[in-house]
Amino acid sequence: MSQTTLYLPYTDSPRGLWNVLRNSEMVGRFDTPDEAMRHARNLVRSLRAQSGQSAEIKVEDERGTWRLADAGD
Repeated sequence: MSQTTLYLPYTDSPRGLWNVLRNSEMVGRFDTPDEAMRHARNLVRSLRAQSGQSAEIKVEDERGTWRLADAGD
């Protein structure tokens, strides 16, 4: 079984977009972190349902630290 990691890097720009990356590939840009997380959770559900793939979400905080996020199982 392959592993996919979705990354939500932090942005401190007031007009910045919130990116969602699948491994290193851009898969979405959103106006808010909530929209980015919603998209990432939908992708995780789709990956798990379609291919039984293992998937996780990692979110970067303002200090540059990455944490594993609740994928909304």
